[in-house]
Amino acid sequence: MSERLIVEGLKVETAIVELEKKVSICIDLGLKGYREVEQLQEDIVKGVIGGILPEHIIFVEHPSVITLGKSTKEDEVFIEEPKNIRERGIEIYKTKRGGSITLHEPGQLVVYPIIRIENRDVYRYVRNLEEVIIKLLDTYDIRAIRRENYTGVWIDEKRKICSIGIAVKKWVTYHGLALNVNNKLEDFKLFRPCGLEDVEMVSIEKILGFKVDMDELKKRFIHIFSMIFERSLVNKNGKACLA
Repeated sequence: MSERLIVEGLKVETAIVELEKKVSICIDLGLKGYREVEQLQEDIVKGVIGGILPEHIIFVEHPSVITLGKSTKEDEVFIEEPKNIRERGIEIYKTKRGGSITLHEPGQLVVYPIIRIENRDVYRYVRNLEEVIIKLLDTYDIRAIRRENYTGVWIDEKRKICSIGIAVKKWVTYHGLALNVNNKLEDFKLFRPCGLEDVEMVSIEKILGFKVDMDELKKRFIHIFSMIFERSLVNKNGKACLA
């Protein structure tokens, strides 16, 4: 079966593959606007639910945009006035995902898995996403942790390196995670990350003192994700995405 998905001029060719539960298409969109990719996710979700598309894992970077979870209240999370933030060229967007407020910007690895949740266990799914990032960071000799009652991946009780916010429709998940890699971080000071006081956002570059190769990081992510989620990741031509 071959399907073509077109969203606002963005074409995604899915592979000619059997729609097996354990096969996911891995696509890299490069730098794309947030709303455009959210719409793409929603269309793929419909295809996965309907059984006409396989699961997808989307890699992307976004132009600077502050996103708020569906229950986030603007008057509780901003330090700078939203009007002033928009005047700086940073979009503010209300999403359909869970979680609170975060920032996407170039140099950050954003990953949107659109996959079926095993055993309808959302808690385990989120913990597995955290585990992927913890193991990924370990390959760079960075020790990361979980914090009880706080979703995401942390370096310690104050410093956070990866934010997670998901949405689920008929047990198919979308949205996902944002890992700070080589991004500049300054604009996180415009609001309270995750809606919390005294949170410092850090990046791999800030910890190591040098930029890391994004392509190499993606390869490591694919390898670890495949093991933890027990899925074969293939590209749009049906070839295995191997580390």
